[in-house]
This record gives sequence, structure tokens and C-alpha cells, in this order.
Amino acid sequence: MAKSKILYLSFVKVLTLLFFFFPFFGNGQSPIPLGHCDLYSMVKGEKKIFVRDQPTVLQSVIDLKNELNQYDKDSLSQHFQHLYCELNLHFFNQNTLFWNTLSKNNDNWFTHVKGCAYQIDKETNRILISVPTSPGHSGNESYRYLISGDSLVLTPLTGTKGRIVYIKRKEIQFSKPWEQINPSIIIDAYGLNKIDWDKMIADSNVVAVIHKCSEGLRVDNGYTERKQAAKEHGYLWGSYHLGRAGDPIEQAQFYLSQIEDLKTELISLDLEDVDNPKFMDLENALIFIDYVREQTGRYPILYCNNNVLNQINENYGHESSFAKCPLWYARFKSEVSDFSSVTWPTYTFWQFSCEINCEKTGECLYNVPGTAHDMDVNIFNGNQEELRQLWPISYSEY
Repeated sequence: MAKSKILYLSFVKVLTLLFFFFPFFGNGQSPIPLGHCDLYSMVKGEKKIFVRDQPTVLQSVIDLKNELNQYDKDSLSQHFQHLYCELNLHFFNQNTLFWNTLSKNNDNWFTHVKGCAYQIDKETNRILISVPTSPGHSGNESYRYLISGDSLVLTPLTGTKGRIVYIKRKEIQFSKPWEQINPSIIIDAYGLNKIDWDKMIADSNVVAVIHKCSEGLRVDNGYTERKQAAKEHGYLWGSYHLGRAGDPIEQAQFYLSQIEDLKTELISLDLEDVDNPKFMDLENALIFIDYVREQTGRYPILYCNNNVLNQINENYGHESSFAKCPLWYARFKSEVSDFSSVTWPTYTFWQFSCEINCEKTGECLYNVPGTAHDMDVNIFNGNQEELRQLWPISYSEY
């Protein structure tokens, strides 16, 4: 009993420090990354809530880590990551829900506390979100919320900067979401892919085309012609740049010079293989991303496979410009159970099918009429109405 009391006090002390330091540190990005999944569960009442003054709940947490008071700082950080990511647990204090993540800092680990606070008023269907904006400052944003199918719709109230935000239900995001009602299918193509537009338009789930615009300092031969055809058939239009070795700013300038209408065209960077010296590496990718942000006011979508994602998680994480780019995740499976949410809470696009896991048309996870088995097929983390309202997608700066 005495040991439990000591552990209780140690845990409460840590939480008190978290609550005290919470408002003062942050990276200033949008508090609701596109596709964020936790707030939905909190509003629905499905999220486990830890009430810090409730001993029975506290004891169940302590039982998981009996030697909590002996932890060093790195282990304690990992413990809180476990509570948040693995146990689906949030902290509650005075009608405010907090999520927190900690990361290593050689001098003072508290300076790396990240978090948002959500005040949810179910009587008026409003959410007040507090997010750290700079050392010593935090900002509040107010939204009216509505549960719509598998999404939580947040509409910014007067004085809140930003668009309507859709937050997708977590459990369907990585389990065949293309089989859900009203999915948003996107194809991404390059010049050698064949497209029969008259056949493709028969599939009402296909709403957007993202086409290769450039690679290194070369334009894709099909980009201009396909852009006209896609728009004539009513598709949302986007493009991507395949990053090659070489000057990233020169590549960014070349890519942007090909785009006629930045207001409507989605822009993205394809990091194909950062371990291959022929392609753009992560350091140059950051230079590319920051240059595009400076020139356009937007962060590009970032395309990467699971290997590249894990390298970004390990070397950069949620404090870098990578985290401000909506994620385009390439993973050719029908279900994913090991997505690592260090940098992004979830995907914005998921490229789930291509020639890698589709031997021929008719045997794919999803068949797009008018295209062959080598066509890349993607799903947006939301429905068609959401995609049309958010296009061309980028995180807002707050």
C-alpha cells in the first residue's frame, strides 16, 4: 500500500508538470492535422479517459509500470508515448482533454512537450481547441461540430482561421476503406499509363487525377494533355514532382514553373527511394519543401513508402517541415496494422494498389475502368464531399 501511494504521488507529480508546461511549447502548426483520428472518438465518448484524481483508474495505469518512480527521462517519455498511442488514453482535468507527447532533449526534456487541449461542450455542439503557438504563447480556436457518418465535421466559428475540417473514424482508415460508402478514389498516372476517359467516368467513385508533372529537370510528356482531358471530364487535378539527386531548389523552381493555376492544382513531392543515390534524399527534400512553402504559401503533399516514413520518424519526427506536409502513404496491402504515427497521426492519401500487388485488371484490390493493372490507385481519408471542399490540400499555418 505504501509503495502504491509513492507511485501515485510520482505519477501525479509528472502529470502536474505536464499540465503546467503544456501551454508554453509547440511548433505552431495546425492543431488538427488533416485526418486526425482521436477527436472523433473523444466526442463520441469512445476514448478512454484518465481522470487524474480518480485513484482506481490511476492504479490501473500504475500497474502497467510498477517501477515508474525509477524511470529515467527517456523511459518516462516512452511510457507516456505508450499511454497515448497504445492504450488510446487521454488525460482529463477540469473539463479539458489533453493529449501529450514527449521527446528527448539533452538539456531540458520538458521543452519538447507537445499537446493540444480540447474543451468539448456537448450542449452547444462546440469545441474550443487550445494549441501552443510559440514559447510563452498559445492560441484558441472555436469550432461547431457535427457527427456525419464516419466523420466528425468541424466548422470554424467567427475569429477562427481555417476551413471546415473532417476527422475520420480511426478504425476504418486502414481496413479496406475503399469498400466504405462513397469512397474517394484517386488515380495517379504518368505519360506511359493508358487512360480511356470515357470508360473511367463510369466509376463515380473516381474523383481526382494526380499526374506526374516533372522528374528532376524534365517534364512528363503526358502532363499538359492529361490536365486538359481530366478537367474536361470534371476531375479534380493535381500533380507531383519525382525528386531526383541534384539541386532541390532548382528542381522546385522547375516544377512550379510548369503549374499554371496554383489555386486549384494540388502539388506534391514524390520521395521514391531515399536510400538510392539516384533519388532525392531527406535533407534535400526538406529544402525542396521549405522552398515551395516560401513561394506558394502551401506545404506540398508528401508521397513516401513505409521505409521512407520510418526514416522520417526516426530522424525528424513531428517537429520538422515533413509533419506539415499532408501524407501520401504508399503501402500495397488491403489492411495495415503497423502504421507508425510519430510524424503523422494518419494518412491523407493511401496508395494501396498498383502493378506490385495487381497482376492484371480484374484481380486488383480496386479496378478503375479504362485503366490497366499498372495504374496506381489511391484512397482519400474521407468522402467525396470532404475531398472537394479541401482541394487542393495543404495544412494551414496557425
